[in-house]
Formats: sequence, C-alpha cells, structure tokens
Amino acid sequence: MRHYNIPIFIPENGCPNRCMFCNQGRISGCLHQPDQDEIREIIESRLATMLPGNRVEIGFFGGNFTGIDRGLQETCLSIAQEYITKGFVDGIRLSTRPDYISTDSLALLGKYSVKTIELGAQSIDDEVLRLSGRGHSATDIRYASALILKSGFRLGLQMMTGLPGDTLEKSIFTARQIVSLGASETRIYPTLVIRDTRLEELYHSGLYSPLSLDEAVAWTVPLIRIFETSGIRILRVGLHPSDYLLKGNSLVVGPFHVAFGEMVYSELWKDELRERLREAPEISDVGFRMSDVGFRISDFGFQNSDLVAEPACLVQSGRPVEATVAEPACLVQSGRPVEATVAEPVEATVAEPVEATVAEPVEAMAPRNEMYTESPVKGCLIIEVPVGQLNAAVGHSGKNKKWLMSSFRKVIFRENKELKHRQSRIKFSDVDTH
Repeated sequence: MRHYNIPIFIPENGCPNRCMFCNQGRISGCLHQPDQDEIREIIESRLATMLPGNRVEIGFFGGNFTGIDRGLQETCLSIAQEYITKGFVDGIRLSTRPDYISTDSLALLGKYSVKTIELGAQSIDDEVLRLSGRGHSATDIRYASALILKSGFRLGLQMMTGLPGDTLEKSIFTARQIVSLGASETRIYPTLVIRDTRLEELYHSGLYSPLSLDEAVAWTVPLIRIFETSGIRILRVGLHPSDYLLKGNSLVVGPFHVAFGEMVYSELWKDELRERLREAPEISDVGFRMSDVGFRISDFGFQNSDLVAEPACLVQSGRPVEATVAEPACLVQSGRPVEATVAEPVEATVAEPVEATVAEPVEAMAPRNEMYTESPVKGCLIIEVPVGQLNAAVGHSGKNKKWLMSSFRKVIFRENKELKHRQSRIKFSDVDTH
C-alpha cells in the first residue's frame, strides 16, 4: 500500500513573523489562500489520479495552521472531513509552528480526523534559531512535541541544514533530538537563499554563505543514517521542485537540485558498496586498490573542521597533495567561520593512476532487472541489490557505476528479491558473466 498526500498550501497565514529564510509564496508557487471551492477542486483533481487501495491524507502546508483564524481552521478541516466521511481519504495532516501548539489548539484538531502534526522545528539549537529569526526556542519545540504526543497525534519534525550559524555537528545534534523527542517522521531541507527574504540581504552583504551542493549532500548522509537506524520515516529530502524554483525567478543561490534526494541516497549506496568491497577477500586477489577508484575528500564526508585521519585520503589525480590551512577565515560554513588548526602539512604519495579508455555503456543488452557497462580493466564485478534500489545503487547519473568501472572490466548491477533496504551482495568473476 502506498501513501499519498494531497497538499493544500496556505502560504504564511498565521505566522507572527517571517523567518530569515522564508518566502512561502516563492517556494511553493502558491501566492494566495485558496477558498472553499478551490480546496475542493484540489482534493478532487488529485483523487481522480489515484488508484484505489492506497492510503491518502489531505495535508495543510506552507504556513502556521494553528495560528490562522479559528474559523478558517474549522472551514478547512470540515471540507477535508467530508472526504474522510465518504471513504475517499484516510486522514488529515498539517504543519505548524512549535510556539502555536496548546491544549486548546489540539482540542480543536481532535474534533476532526487529524492524524499527524508536523512541526517546523528547522533546528533544535538556540543560536541557530535566533540567527534564523524563528521567534521561538528549542524549549518550545520540546514542549510542543510532548504535548502533541500526549494528545494522541503522530509527531513529525522538519529540519533544515545550513541555516545561519549552523554546522554539521549542530545538524547531527538536531537529528538526534528529533529521534529523542519521539517523532515518527521527518523532512530534511537544505537552506536555499530565496528572493525577497532577509537571508537574501545577508547573502548580498557577504554575511551569509549557503552550503555548496556537495556539502549539502555530505551533511545529509549522516542524518539519513540516524533516522533510518531509529526507524523514523523520511518523507522528503530536498525541497519540492516547484515551477517557481525551476524557472529560476525565486532562487538566488543555494544547494537546489531536482534530484537532491537521489544524490544523497547514491552517496549512501556508495558507502555500502565500498564496505562490501573491503570485506570481499576475492577482490584483493585481482589487485583492487582503494586509490584506483578516484575517491575524493568529499566522498568521505569530511568537512572544514574535520581532521584528516590518514594521508592516503588526500589523493587527487594520482599526485601527492599537501594540505595546509593558512587562515581560519577561509573556512566558512553557512556564514559562520569555523576555527581549524593544522600543525603540520600532510603529504601523501601515491602511485601514478592507471589510465584506461572506457567504452560507451551497453545498456540495451541488459535485462530489465540489471545494468552493466564495460571497461578494459580485467575482471567482472557483480552487485546484487534489493528490488527498487537499482537506480540508487548505480548512482545519480551513473556515478557509482563509473566509479567502479575504473577497476573492473565489467560491472553488473542486478536485483535480488531476497535483499532488503540497502543490503547488497558482491561477487567477482574473471570470466564474462551475463
């Protein structure tokens, strides 16, 4: 059974202030409050595209639902309740601010079939909240979360990475707090600089620098691991690509990509494959070396403040790399300088890279449940992955496949119904295998 949301955006209604990063109209593309007829039209048009037998919820997003006029709340909830009563929809979810949760607001929601309340926590670090202009504290998040769970609702907590004052360590802390507060689900959004926001002003004045796309991906990888290990459902990774974001008239700068989530899960798969390769004894028999596959520092998730544990990590284009830090001010993450001290230059000497000419991928010959490509390096690597994970394992734009092709003449990805989640099985053959 699949789960579907029918999103109805109520842009910034009920918000007591506009956060540093927020312009919901430009993010969602919804610039006005839909009236009753428009709400019904949205619901019915979405229902018409859905197959029966799936779980469907109506979601009120984009603003501070419990902060809008009480009469408007009841109007929206009553319309949604009509479709629940008819059996077309299973429940209601909504997003709101932590400081607008109270026993009275939850009592109103309890009169309707509201199942899940998502709080826009964004961060559970007080400094980040203050610098982002959120207008509430981490204590407000903790109090609201406890009250929501006590009242019998499911709790969702959204977070953002790369906010003013944020660091990787603070984002990891927020993720762990989301787990400890009892959330059932989460969303992870990298911070973007949106037009007509205070964050845009900070960016143009040189007081804020967003994460790069590579940094945003690297920060998100450990967060996914924390949530997955704790059994928290991840509803979304990266902002939904609205027309306003895609056409470029809302986004100023920042780590936006239509396939951001796929990029993150590709990195997770790369880590999985790397571990399986290290554990496979037959791989060392064919002279497979980790330096052959073109690892970059960013592949290991190192950040500006991290220390390099092994010189071998500093391999670029087969040449020794000398790492020095001249000025701490060079290390700026999300507009906040990060102090770093490197006592001695780290030098790594590696062998010259093995040059190879890679043939064009031969996708047409592969069955539907496997992908393979060829390169002139001897040996065939066979990678089995769970059903539905083939694209992520191959990597965004074939990244992981290309990475492996530098060491194996042929790389085959194929599905195995016995495997679950992100499990894989690695086999090696020195003969052609199809």
